Amino acid sequence: MTERRPFDPQRPYDALADHARARMAYLGAELMADPRYARMQADPKEQYEALLIGILSGVAGVALAQIKPEGHADVRAALLALIPYAVDNARNILDLPPLEPLQ
Repeated sequence: MTERRPFDPQRPYDALADHARARMAYLGAELMADPRYARMQADPKEQYEALLIGILSGVAGVALAQIKPEGHADVRAALLALIPYAVDNARNILDLPPLEPLQ
C-alpha cells in the first residue's frame, strides 16, 4: 500500500484520489435521490449496506478491469486496507474526528 502522506493536490496520486472522491460524492447524491433508495428508508442499515455493496462492487470492478487476473488479490487487499482511511477522510470532510482503529 502507498505510504500515507499529507494531502498535496500537485501530487498525481492525491489529485486523482480527490477527483475520484468528488465524482463519487456526486454519484452518491444521485443514488440517494433515486426512488429505490427512498423505499428503503424504514431500514437504514439495509439501505446503507445496499448502497455500499453496489458502490464497492463498482469500484472493485473498475480497478479489476485495468489489471491482469493475477493482480486481483492485490486489489482486494488494497480495498480492505484503505477502507479505514477512506472512512476517516470522509469524517474529516464532515469535521468529525477519526474513528478508533479497528481491532
